[in-house]
Amino acid sequence: MITIPYNPFKCELSELKTEDLVTLKSVAEGWYVEYKSDIVKSKNIAKSLAAFANHYGGWLFYGIAGTTDGSNFAGSFPGIQSSEVRVCLENIRNAAKDSINPCPYYDYKVLNGPSDEIGLSGDRSVIVVLIPSGSDAPYIHSDGRIYRRVADASDPKPETDRFILDHLWQRRQQAHEKLKAFLEQRPLKGEEVMSFAHLFLSVDPLGIGGHRINLTFDRFKELMANPKSYGMSIGIPFDNFFTTSDGIICRQVGINDPYRLLLTFKYNLDASAQISIPISSTSIFELVEFGFRKDNMLNGYEQANNILRLLKEQRYRSGQLLDINNLFFIITAVLGQYKKLLDESKVGGQIYTKAVLENIWRRIPFLDTQEYIRHVERNGFPLIQSDESFAPPGNTFDSLGVITPVVIHEENGEMAITQQRMLEASSIMDSIANALGIPILVMFDSNGNWIRAGNRAALIAQKRLEIGVSGKHDNE
Repeated sequence: MITIPYNPFKCELSELKTEDLVTLKSVAEGWYVEYKSDIVKSKNIAKSLAAFANHYGGWLFYGIAGTTDGSNFAGSFPGIQSSEVRVCLENIRNAAKDSINPCPYYDYKVLNGPSDEIGLSGDRSVIVVLIPSGSDAPYIHSDGRIYRRVADASDPKPETDRFILDHLWQRRQQAHEKLKAFLEQRPLKGEEVMSFAHLFLSVDPLGIGGHRINLTFDRFKELMANPKSYGMSIGIPFDNFFTTSDGIICRQVGINDPYRLLLTFKYNLDASAQISIPISSTSIFELVEFGFRKDNMLNGYEQANNILRLLKEQRYRSGQLLDINNLFFIITAVLGQYKKLLDESKVGGQIYTKAVLENIWRRIPFLDTQEYIRHVERNGFPLIQSDESFAPPGNTFDSLGVITPVVIHEENGEMAITQQRMLEASSIMDSIANALGIPILVMFDSNGNWIRAGNRAALIAQKRLEIGVSGKHDNE
C-alpha cells in the first residue's frame, strides 16, 4: 500500500474502479494531479514522473482531458484505445528507466470501459499512474533539468532555486543514511559468543513508496504459526508472538530457553523484515580430543568422520565449527513466508536483500557433502578472517541483492512452488557461501548433495529435540 499526502479517491489504487474516476470532475490539476488526454512522448512522460517524485508525489492520468474554462478540472474521459494500452505502459516504463536518473518508483492501474458515469466507451481505457515522493531525489531528466510540480500548472517546470535543489539532495542523503542504519541494526545483547546470520528483506529499502502494512496481529500469527496451511512444504512454524512499536515479532522457541536470542522474524510496519538465524557451532578442541558425544553437533552426518580426520591432519585444535547445512532451507522458508506476508499486506514489488554474518571470526563452516570434503582436502579449511561480513559486501543501496522472481504454473503443484522458493533463495545463499569462503560450485554441487545434507540437518535437529537437547551452542 503506497501512501502520498493527497488521494482524491476513498480507496487505494489497487481497489480503484472505473466509475470512481467521476470524482475527478471536481479535482483540478496542480501540485498532485496531472491530466493527459492521450499518451505523449517518452521524454514528456519522464518530465511528469520526475516532477512528482521530486515534489510531494501525485497522480498522473492518461485518457482524461482537462476543462478549457481555466478551472483545470477533469472535463471529459476520452480514454486510450484499449489495443494501445500495452504500448502506453511500455512507454511509461521506458520513460522512467531511460530518461530519469535514478529511476523513480511508481505504480499503475488500467481502468477499462465501458462506464456510463464518465462516458468511457467499451473499447477504451484510462491509465492511472501513482508516483510517491521519492527519497532518492533529485530525479534528473535526460535533458539535464530537475523538474517539479508548480501550483496549478498543467505541466512540470524546471527547478532553478538553489535552496530547493539543496533540499532535494539532503532528502536523498537522509534516505540513504536511514537505509545504512537499518542494515547495521543488531539485535544482539549478551550473545557475543553465538554466530548469527541476519537477513534483511524489503521491497522499498529507501522508503520511497511509503508502504504501511494493514495486517492484523491475529492474521500474522495464523500465517507464521502454520505455513503448511497455505501450501508451504518448506516453512517454519513459529510459536512466540508479540508486537512492537514498529512491527510484529515471532520467534521459534520450542523447548529452548525463551530468554535466548533464537530464530526470530520481525515484520516491520513499512513491509520490510529482519530475520535473525542462529548458526549452531561446536568446539573443535572437544571434537579432536574427545570425538563424538551423544549431543555433539556432528552426530548423524555422513561426513563427520572425514571432518574429524581432516581437522587432525591439518592440525586444528581450537576454534569453532559452524553447521551451515540447514541454513539454505531456513532462508528458503522465511523468504516464502515473507512473500506471503507481502501478499496479505497488498504490497508488491522487487525484493531487495542483504545478509549479515556476525560473530564468525576464526570459525570454520561445515557442509556435509563429498564436494566440500574434496575441496578441503585440496585447499584446506576456510578459516573466516572477519568477525562480521555483509553478503553481498557493503551497506549501501547499490550493494543490495535482488531476488529474481521465478514464474511457475499453478498446475505444477506444491513441488513446483518449493522449487521456485529454493531458486529465489539461492541468490541469497550464493552471497553467504562466498562470505564463508565456500565456492558456489562447492556449495551447490550439480549432484544435489547439498539438498540431501539440508534434509539430514533437519532430521538431526528433530532428533536432538526428541532426546531433550536444548539447542544450546556447544561453545557456551
